[in-house]
Amino acid sequence: MQRLLEVCAVSVPTLALTGVFFFWLLHRSVPIGNTSMTQSEYDAYSERYELHRDEITQNNKGAVDLAAVALRSAIILNGAAAAAILAFVGRLWNGNENTCLVASLTNALALLLAGALTGAVATVFGFLRVELLAMNWSVFKVHARNSASLLFSSSAMQMLAIMMVVQAYWFFTVALIDVIHTLQPT
Repeated sequence: MQRLLEVCAVSVPTLALTGVFFFWLLHRSVPIGNTSMTQSEYDAYSERYELHRDEITQNNKGAVDLAAVALRSAIILNGAAAAAILAFVGRLWNGNENTCLVASLTNALALLLAGALTGAVATVFGFLRVELLAMNWSVFKVHARNSASLLFSSSAMQMLAIMMVVQAYWFFTVALIDVIHTLQPT
């Protein structure tokens, strides 16, 4: 558990600062406030959208598919590695061998479980992003003024999900390094 806290003490602030930076960039690039379009601007946008709808749809579908694969693999990698460590610890425990080794593997197990949980929470943020984008499109169609703020919120959810997936992979990497150092003969 101590190792998990040490890893979080370094990686969470780093990811938070990265998130604040991207949030700031997004805030500067997406106008929020009175951003309603005139009828001619809306017509021009709608015309451009209709011309490129298939391309936009394919790009969005590809991004969603890639994100789903990244989320699934983060959860599966951490969960499967945790199950493997549990099986290994169970075998050592039944043989009454190397109880010190069992104790040292608990840090890696805690990291892997935290990685699986982080991946699961990232899935929630990914879902919220998709929902906010769907709300944004329905709001945009009726010319509401808060369309940009919904787009901004969905982008913030996307950044949170991405950072959490990176965190889950980081937990996996650190746990793997810990297991290698633990099992390495001295």
